[in-house]
Amino acid sequence: MSAKRFLRKCHSYLDIVCIGCLGLLLLAACGGSSGGGSGGGDEPPPSTAAQWHKSVIGDVASDGVSVHLVAQPNGDDHVHIAYYDNSGDQTLYGGIHYIQVQLDGNTASVVDSYDNLNMVDNSATLDMALDTNGQPLVLYRGGSGLTFCQGEQADVSVSMPEGADWDEYTAAIGYVERNPAPQLQDGKSGTESAIVIDSNNRAHIVFTFRYEGCETVNHNYPDLRYVQVDGSHPVSNREDEETVHGNIYPAFNVVEENNSVGFYCDLVLDSEERPLAFYAENKEVIGTSNGLHMAYREGTPATWTYEWVEELADDEEIMAISAAVSPVDGTIGVAYAVETEEDGLRYKLLKYAYRDEVGAWHPVVVDESASVGTYCSLTFTAAGEPIIAYHVIRSHTGRQLDDLKLAWRKANGWERETVAEAGIVGKSNTLWVDSSGAPHIVTYNDTTNEILHYVKR
Repeated sequence: MSAKRFLRKCHSYLDIVCIGCLGLLLLAACGGSSGGGSGGGDEPPPSTAAQWHKSVIGDVASDGVSVHLVAQPNGDDHVHIAYYDNSGDQTLYGGIHYIQVQLDGNTASVVDSYDNLNMVDNSATLDMALDTNGQPLVLYRGGSGLTFCQGEQADVSVSMPEGADWDEYTAAIGYVERNPAPQLQDGKSGTESAIVIDSNNRAHIVFTFRYEGCETVNHNYPDLRYVQVDGSHPVSNREDEETVHGNIYPAFNVVEENNSVGFYCDLVLDSEERPLAFYAENKEVIGTSNGLHMAYREGTPATWTYEWVEELADDEEIMAISAAVSPVDGTIGVAYAVETEEDGLRYKLLKYAYRDEVGAWHPVVVDESASVGTYCSLTFTAAGEPIIAYHVIRSHTGRQLDDLKLAWRKANGWERETVAEAGIVGKSNTLWVDSSGAPHIVTYNDTTNEILHYVKR
């Protein structure tokens, strides 16, 4: 307890406590205070009712790899995990791996695994959803390269278990309907992507469409696209792809309106199971803006309508997005990291926004105590309050921190605590709350190359 908080608590007693006794009490109160956490003195005191328990799920074999990790809980006792490891050399292929973990109280143990369910050359994106039978569908950029071109894989791919093995399906190719023959009919797709599955086992997917053609016609004008496929056989016809938000091309190689959208995309279903896409618009080209969008799909034939969650200044930029829908009242919420400038230095802060009944968005700052907010993961508690896991990068003075942190909203505002701070921890976070109200986080420690599970009880 800090001296300031002690004085607030004991203020009503000052008239009856002598100066000397108060000094002794202050020394006693302050002597046990460590400041706690990476955010400094604004952290709440450690909870005496619950504590974080850590389990090491597994080691990533190679040192110095770039790891992308995603998890999906299946009830209170199982969680599915997929991760991609890459040496950083884009001339080499990396593997996508799968682990199924059983949760028992405060411990987590591996009950199933599959190494190299697919090999991909550069997939920085990774997502996963469970079908109506609880089977995982892993989403990534894979498949083949652009037609007639040499280079990176460029399809939106889904892998799922088929008996003892895993099979890959092509969900989207970045179909280019305006290109006349013999021009390229596909583009680079899935640099970033997200997947959800509804109660009818339909898989909804959004993905970035970065460019078409070997000559990179569309390179500076990325779009956000959507496709819906059967969760048991996730293959689409190329004409099924829809543009959520993109550029207007009246003719081949002619741009009527420029957009630069689709970054850090995420996807959720609302209470009526309509897909809601969240994505950033970044000022890459003249005429575009910076900020966070949400788009929703409705009508027959279906159309997409997009709106600003928050439009940012020219020197600000979205760096991470995580969306969720409250199971209590259907509130649509989104957590996101905003990079901004302070005294000539770039740093990040964590924000949260929710949509009210009339469609207005209400953004607030959750944490700006340090450079924070990347790898954010949002969910809701059983009481309908948002809770966010995220990475702490460094202090405002430049001291490297690399901690895992949790923030949750209460009636009097946001509270925060440090979950873990040993090593470079808190990247690729997945957060959920079980039926007892206990928060769980699956994360990655970049120092020890370990996949970790934390639960607070």
